[in-house]
Amino acid sequence: MKLRYIPNILGGMRITLSIALIPCFLFFWINDMTFLLSDNYWFSIFTITIFMVAGFTDIIDGTIARNIKGGQSNMGATIDGISDMTMVGATVIFFTPIMHYGEWVYPVWIAALCYKVAVGVFGHFRHGSKSILIHSYAMKLLGFVLFIIPIFYFFTNGAAWVEWYLVGVLAYLVLVITEELLIHIMLKGSSQDIKTIFHYKRENAKIMARQAAETKETK
Repeated sequence: MKLRYIPNILGGMRITLSIALIPCFLFFWINDMTFLLSDNYWFSIFTITIFMVAGFTDIIDGTIARNIKGGQSNMGATIDGISDMTMVGATVIFFTPIMHYGEWVYPVWIAALCYKVAVGVFGHFRHGSKSILIHSYAMKLLGFVLFIIPIFYFFTNGAAWVEWYLVGVLAYLVLVITEELLIHIMLKGSSQDIKTIFHYKRENAKIMARQAAETKETK
């Protein structure tokens, strides 16, 4: 097996593990059980282990891709984006209802996800499918802060301060999606790799140069 395929394999593993989390979270939800270290010990340990392994693959696949020749590719970036969205979706939609922080959390998360989808659709129609999954620094950090929510909740037995952490994450989530919307508006073409909104001029220069080269080749 070639080393450059490892990041894609890890991304595929993360998608599979994220999907496997859905019935685990549903089990807690349907049976009105708490996802805490002090309750349902073995099944809770099993679920949090799947979750942490899935998150670990997200940490290492990017590192491997950057350090292996040919490890970064358009296909790899797509798989990475899909796997991130799958894990976030599974966590938000199926994990959130089993927390005991009140009914406000779930509808707010769903509204935020709808906002993210709407921005992605806007990016698709403006610049093409490659613009849906932007790998900005803020988006990568968002993946991490979302990832540790269930871990905090589980190992602190649902401490009250975790709810305040949730509020902060939700505020940050709205800012990240808004930055993505502004990137779509300000860019002159598709780009997955712009790091922040402040890099739009540099990225536009690359896009214009690429478009000029493609036009020259077609003549």
